[in-house]
Amino acid sequence: MIGLIALAILSFWGFVSYKLSDFLVKKIKSNAVKYGVQTTLCVLLFLVPVADDIAGGFQFRALCNTEAVLMVDEEKARGKNLTSIGAKDSELIGYILPITKFYFSYKDLATGETVVSWNYFIARGGWLSRTLNILGSDAPYTFNGNCAPENGGSKIFKKLNIKVIYN
Repeated sequence: MIGLIALAILSFWGFVSYKLSDFLVKKIKSNAVKYGVQTTLCVLLFLVPVADDIAGGFQFRALCNTEAVLMVDEEKARGKNLTSIGAKDSELIGYILPITKFYFSYKDLATGETVVSWNYFIARGGWLSRTLNILGSDAPYTFNGNCAPENGGSKIFKKLNIKVIYN
């Protein structure tokens, strides 16, 4: 049912985009120019509701590529017993979309030194997904709003024979 509603909304917005672009190019005399401008306008108008989602996706992917990295001192972590400090979350400022950063860290029980840590990011969608909530969440429509290091979590613990104690 949700799919039909989403399809109806997309169809309606496509129709509105077409009619609005048709209205805006009414005074252009040349048919070739008129058709080109109308097509371009129609596509741009159709994308307006998710423009923040699209632009935010570029920012989010850039953030993930630089900040969602695993930080581990393999020599100090190998075969150790570590304790989870838990995830510290913070809202990031200066991005088009709301983004939450979760910082996970694990300390050596013997020394108290942080030997494994990583960042995990979750992006919420643009104004359309937050307003309509069609899919039952406010996740972005145009990209995956989650990112973490590929080799983080249980993979690194297995690889380095680490035992984690959760408090």
